[in-house]
Amino acid sequence: KEGAEAAINSSGFRPGNVAYSASDAPSGQVVAQSPKSGEMLEKGKAISYTVSTGPATKTVPTVAGQSSEAAQAAIAAAGFLLGNIAEEYSDIYEAGLVTRTDPAAGTEQKEGTAISIFVSKGKGITVQGLVGETLRKSEIKARLSGLKVSFVEVPIYEVENDSIAIGTVLDQSIAAGEVVAEGTEITVTLVVEDVDDDEPEEIEV
Repeated sequence: KEGAEAAINSSGFRPGNVAYSASDAPSGQVVAQSPKSGEMLEKGKAISYTVSTGPATKTVPTVAGQSSEAAQAAIAAAGFLLGNIAEEYSDIYEAGLVTRTDPAAGTEQKEGTAISIFVSKGKGITVQGLVGETLRKSEIKARLSGLKVSFVEVPIYEVENDSIAIGTVLDQSIAAGEVVAEGTEITVTLVVEDVDDDEPEEIEV
């Protein structure tokens, strides 16, 4: 603004009305003037101009807890575009409901910004790491509560490492730290004294 006034004064004119308007131009930049540049004007006449206030912004709506369809409609009504739709586990929202947005609800964003939504896949379970621990089957089931647990038994006489004891977990089919749905099957390889049954034991907890 100051630069515009200085330019007008140095050209022999005087600043007229100053308007402010949202635009894609940086805040404070002159985006229009009247009369336009190049038009003939008597010395001392006023030149009015418009200063940008920066891009127009809107508030991202809160859509958590809504269906995906309702959330998309709310985002469009607020003046935004729909970004990606991703799924994630949630302990708060049941499957099919929106858990959050990115950018987050309540933030000010440029009109037309793409807003991504995340939809709940239901409650997730974080798998615990058991490999290397010595545990009873009941303890393993408790540690993997909510999952369908099956065992592959390896007799101690087949284990080459003398430091491994009966009850040691050699492997698990889902890595520690992964988040999976309730009822997901997981197989635990366990050292036993002897194999009682060729079929793995399967127990749903």
